[in-house]
Order: sequence, then structure tokens, then C-alpha cells
Amino acid sequence: MNKISLKLTKTYDENEILKALRESFEFIGGLDSIVKSGDTVLLKLNLTGPFRPEQAATTHPALVKMMVRLIKECGGHPIIGDGPATIKSPIKDTGIEDVAREEKVPAFLFEKFQQVHLSDYSIVEDISYSSDVLQADKVISMPKLKTHALTLYTGAIKNMFGAVAFEQRKALHKYKTQEEFSKLLTDIFSVRVPDLTVMDGIWGMDGIGPVHGNPVNFGVLLVSRDAVAIDALGATLLGYKIDDVQMIGRASERNLGESNLDNLFIDDSCYRERILHTANLIPTLQGGLRERFLKLVLGKIQCDSSKCSKCSACLDGCPANAITMDPYPVVDENACLHCFRCYEICFHGALSIKYKKINS
Repeated sequence: MNKISLKLTKTYDENEILKALRESFEFIGGLDSIVKSGDTVLLKLNLTGPFRPEQAATTHPALVKMMVRLIKECGGHPIIGDGPATIKSPIKDTGIEDVAREEKVPAFLFEKFQQVHLSDYSIVEDISYSSDVLQADKVISMPKLKTHALTLYTGAIKNMFGAVAFEQRKALHKYKTQEEFSKLLTDIFSVRVPDLTVMDGIWGMDGIGPVHGNPVNFGVLLVSRDAVAIDALGATLLGYKIDDVQMIGRASERNLGESNLDNLFIDDSCYRERILHTANLIPTLQGGLRERFLKLVLGKIQCDSSKCSKCSACLDGCPANAITMDPYPVVDENACLHCFRCYEICFHGALSIKYKKINS
């Protein structure tokens, strides 16, 4: 039976985090049962953009630092990496640069990729995937517990999307329904399933995540060898039904992990009482109903010119080429896919999703 450790951890105090991590690893069988002496261990973070730690959009540096130290204790060689959604490097603003300097470990953005052909796939057959992830002896995924405007929830499965080359990620946003995108994410996740997942839910996000939602002190740290199980528990804690978050079920169907909480050994037997939030960003309608609902209530993406730097990241990142600069971003509603990529990659917070009023 797969194990998940759930620790109530309200702050990023390093001693508190270290204690929680040690207890978690003891519960799941020890970090040294995963990390062996001499292993190169890639910490795959969620560094979606150059956001400050207090914005709760990225993996917190204090948690990363404690993981680096524990890997060193096992004789491993930690390296830190991600493929962000933005052009500007997030390593400095997120606090990861300081961790790398203090701990004398490399921190970098993925720049080398190799083609991976999938024999078992639903959406994408060939993927340009990070060589650093593929070549690491061990991969530890460190996602953030957040909501997501398209997939409702984002965590361990979606964290591996950052291992795909930037241009292919951009193109893949043409799969705009939750069903299609969830199948796609499962394809990508299957390329290199992490050896361990450590989810930062100490501070996470609700509202219109995953970058400009509301920071929330969820106060939990989740650890497991099973990333799918982590997402099943994470989504449940946010208040979702597991079936609402389609990528979790898809991954479980492909035997990439366990999604049934009754089949998991969780070290907090009261976890059902820990449900943190009802994260009803958008009603959890399935299939075509949800897409029709989106078109009904979502107005156009709007730009606050007082925040916009005219960096053109949204224009460059739009898979539908629906954005022009005049002189600020203007979205062609007819061409817009409602994939929310422009909203995600605007680290200035200048773009917002406007909702239409529905007359009763």
C-alpha cells in the first residue's frame, strides 16, 4: 500500500520544516532508501515565473534548502532546475539563487532537450524533453498546492509539464479543454515519473490560480513516492472531488499511481477533517458543458496599462496568435482559446480574466 505523509506545518521556519521532512521520510521508508551515495538528484521545482516567495506561486526557498541538506546527508549531489513559463528567469526573484549560493549547488533553467517517442500516449507522441531530467539518477518533484483556471487544480502531475521545451509547451496549449489537456499532461508525466514528491502546501493559492490567485496559508506538507496519490490528496484537501480533476484519474488509469484514497496509507488518519478550502474557481462541469460555460461567462482578457511593461511575453506566448500590441496587449476574442496562458505568464499581473454578467 502506497504511503503519504501529511504534516501540519504553518510556517517556513527552517527547523520546523526540517523536523516535518525527517518525520515524513521516516514514515515512507527513509530518504536514504531513494537517494543513494553518489546519486545526482534533480529537484524539479515549480518556478512558473519571477514571483517573490510571499506571492505563493512558486516552491518556497526554505523548503528547497532543507531538501538540499537532507539529500547531501544521504551522499547525493542535489541540483535544482525547472522550465518556467516566462521569458524572464525566475531564479533570483523566487529566492532560489540565494539557496544555490548558500548551499553551493547548481540552480538552472532547462536548456538542453532531447526527443522522446511515446509508444503509449493519448495526445502527444513525440516530446522535446529536458535532458537534465532524463539524465538525473533521481528526480524529486517539488510542486506547489494551487488552483488552476483550466485544470481546476495543479500539483505533482502538472509540475512535470515544465520539463518540456518552451516552444512545444506553447504549442500544446492549443489543447484547450480540460479533457484534452489532462490527457496531454498525463502523457508528459509518463515520460519520467518522479522518484519522490514533496508538495509545498504551507502557503498555496486559491482563486484564479496558478499565479495571480489568492495566497492562502494551507499549512500542510505532503510527501510520497507516489505523485498521483499526492495529487489525489491535495485536490481533496482543497475541496475538490478527485473525479473533477481529470488528470488524476487519467494517470491512475494508466497505472502511473494510485488515486483512490482508500487504497493509500496516510499518516494523518483525520485527513478528511483537514479539508482546507472549497476552491470553486469555476463550476466543475465535465466535457463540453464546461467549455460552453467558459464561453458564456468569460469575457476577454483585459490589460491594466499601469502595470504593463510592454514586454510582449503574452504576445510571444499565445499559441493562437490572438494578441496584438496597440500599444498594450489587445486580445482577439474570436481567436482566443481561453487557455489562460497569457494570464499565467504575465508576471507583472497586468492581465486579468474578466467575467460577463449573466442576467437571471
